[in-house]
Amino acid sequence: MSTADQEQAGRTGKGPTSPWVDPLSSALLRRLDTGHSSPGSRKAEYGILEGWVGLLLNAGLFVFKLLLGLAVGSLALVADAVHTLADSLTSGILIAGSMVSRSPADSRHPFGHGRVESLAAVIIAVLLGVAGLEFLKASVQRVLDPAPVQGSWWVVLLLLAAALLKEWNARFALILARRSGGSALQADAWHHRSDVFATMLVAVGIIGGNYGLFLLDGIMGIAVSLIILGTAAQIVRASVDPLIGQAPSPEEIEEVALRARSVNGVEGVHDIVIHRYGDLRVVSLHVETSHRRDALELHSLAENVQDHVGGAIHGHVVVHVDPINRDHPRYNEILSSVAGIVQADPRISSFHDLRIVGEDRQFNVVLDVVPSAGVTRHLAGLRTDLAESIRKQTGAHSVTVQVEPLFAYDTHKPS
Repeated sequence: MSTADQEQAGRTGKGPTSPWVDPLSSALLRRLDTGHSSPGSRKAEYGILEGWVGLLLNAGLFVFKLLLGLAVGSLALVADAVHTLADSLTSGILIAGSMVSRSPADSRHPFGHGRVESLAAVIIAVLLGVAGLEFLKASVQRVLDPAPVQGSWWVVLLLLAAALLKEWNARFALILARRSGGSALQADAWHHRSDVFATMLVAVGIIGGNYGLFLLDGIMGIAVSLIILGTAAQIVRASVDPLIGQAPSPEEIEEVALRARSVNGVEGVHDIVIHRYGDLRVVSLHVETSHRRDALELHSLAENVQDHVGGAIHGHVVVHVDPINRDHPRYNEILSSVAGIVQADPRISSFHDLRIVGEDRQFNVVLDVVPSAGVTRHLAGLRTDLAESIRKQTGAHSVTVQVEPLFAYDTHKPS
């Protein structure tokens, strides 16, 4: 499914992965889906809605769990209450991040503010990790020095009710994440769901205390602390990757390539580079076409590709045109030779932009190659070896090999 199709499915709620929506979630969504905002603005609106729902729900659950934990003397339940409070802080960060991320671009931030959401998530995850470490230390101490922890069955039932509320909140966030494609909403959903698991473990600890297994509270406290730490690590990883330049998905690359190839006159696509700034995508790519086209035709072709790709991905697109002379008398022969050499070299994944400059007997070969996954060292030696092999086999006067960087992607077959 293309990005455009996913966005349409998100607006209608009829995507193939859309889960059943409960009446409360449906009522909340109806209030939001009456507008006609852009995909980026809609994602921010979803984030703000989920943030307020989570903030109000978690604030109430924090007070409830804290008072209940103090009443029964359960360290695991107090730790779970702090975990819920962290969910409230995360919801507040989600609100603030969503509001700032939809701010328009300005002179200091020409690509907009889309990465603010990820930055805020990193901050709250670090704070969550610190809290997790503190409670892990306290829980280990409780295991070494157990204290009586007991609670009636109504306490356990109240905890199970709290877990059901948190599961609803997690499910609601997942519905919003599927509709908008928001990674922050996805992370928020799993943050809520980790609280469900933590609450269930606390209930187990209280049940064990009723049967004299007082050590179980400390053990459950350790388990809750590990859940908190694991959640923090997952949020950091999910949030840091976009900040430091996360690789685009194969589906994104293929979508750009397919859109570009569908333009009349495009014979190949390569060197696809995708930058993400929140919802804004900045894409550059090279397209191959016949060398017989004049300058005006090449310019028109580039603009057509920019419009076609940019309209589908809702981003900014820059196109570089590579005119290829396939009419050279030795083109097919040299193409076959280069393909054989490249196929036999495990260091090379593919090649493109093959150009033959000069006459039949006195010519130069120029091409770009894509290194295989994991090949990042000794690229100079790769260029030298490949150039020498091609020169000997084809009789070229000189061979120039350009090795593509890791951030430039190629999806087409050699041409």
